[in-house]
Amino acid sequence: MKKIFILFALLAGCFSVFGQISFPDARTCVQTSRYDIFSPFGNPATLSYMQKFEVSAFFQNRYAEKELSTAGGHLAVGTKPVNIAAAFVQYGFLDYHEQLFTFGLARKIGKRFALSVQADYYNVHYSSLSGADGKFIIQLGFVANPAKNLYIGFHTFNPAQTKLRTDGIELDIPSLFAVGMSYWFNPKIVTSIMCEKDIFRQFRFAVEADYAIYENFRVKAACLKEGEVMPALGCGMALKGVALDANFKIHTKLGVIPEIALTYALK
Repeated sequence: MKKIFILFALLAGCFSVFGQISFPDARTCVQTSRYDIFSPFGNPATLSYMQKFEVSAFFQNRYAEKELSTAGGHLAVGTKPVNIAAAFVQYGFLDYHEQLFTFGLARKIGKRFALSVQADYYNVHYSSLSGADGKFIIQLGFVANPAKNLYIGFHTFNPAQTKLRTDGIELDIPSLFAVGMSYWFNPKIVTSIMCEKDIFRQFRFAVEADYAIYENFRVKAACLKEGEVMPALGCGMALKGVALDANFKIHTKLGVIPEIALTYALK
């Protein structure tokens, strides 16, 4: 009980310190080191811990504006040599929109390490006049288990700083580097923290506590910081391999950002 009190006291203090981490994921706000949640956009190395088969779809909407919606999903298959996954995400307006297609491979190295390499195709449609442009980029991930109940993750997206160009327009594709840490106090309680840096923008931070109240139901509380401080609350329930997760980020000036994910996993 003392550990739980310390945990949420720390989390409450972070609400004034810790905004929006890059790719939305209703299952967790801190994807980098959560080895138990496969996140192809948060850290592809988490694919190494996926057992047999997983398919998932997610949706995020910002401030009740349909044009500011992000949707996507992934399909993952476990094999003896490596685990394999493909994913897709789209964001944007009817005319301007961005798409990301990914294909990744991951495997464990011994009992304490996991590595992944992921090839991404990033496409942007500017307008009917300016056309579209796409580039292949690389995504790398790493997860380590240096001590009991402690996991550390590292993830980089577009480390080569690839750019898009069309009709004189140049667009910087985000070039992200993220590091995170997760600790399991017991099988029901996990806390996570991460720091992410886009070389073109300021640092982003996130901290989260995840508590399984019952075997098939859990609640989450998080705080994110990227300029604006955003608290987040969420929950998830699972039954016979099917999991439904919901997350709500709260922007103090613009409103609520709801996220939802539906996942089926075969273990």
